[in-house]
Amino acid sequence: TLHPDTTLTLTRTDLQKVLPLILTELSVREPKREVSGKREAKQKQKEEKRRELFERSRLRNVALKVAYFGWKYNGLARQVNTPDTIEEILLGACEKCCLIFAAKGYRVTRCGRTDKGVSAFSQVISLYLRSKVAEGVEGEEG
Repeated sequence: TLHPDTTLTLTRTDLQKVLPLILTELSVREPKREVSGKREAKQKQKEEKRRELFERSRLRNVALKVAYFGWKYNGLARQVNTPDTIEEILLGACEKCCLIFAAKGYRVTRCGRTDKGVSAFSQVISLYLRSKVAEGVEGEEG
């Protein structure tokens, strides 16, 4: 057992030998948690509150102009066989920020598409997002 402040200098070969042992040790130590009845009820209540929030909210059609490095992604458009697309990452971020209710099955309009590994500049994606802006109010031109 090493002290937490101990620094080790390992070569790549040493690291390749030690890393599987460390990962095995970590997986053995951490017990898998089962969802208790209280926790499940709390999650269900939180989901219900979120659903009510979205039902009361207005949606606004927003066009996003995006640029991205596509080197590690499988293109712009969502695909059934992989979550590594720009659209999937964008929708996941919108869901996390409570701009959309759920990314799964969400419809998006895009101006084009890119293939795996292709970067893009000035792609436009249109989607409906939750908004506090009153109906009929236009944004500032700028």
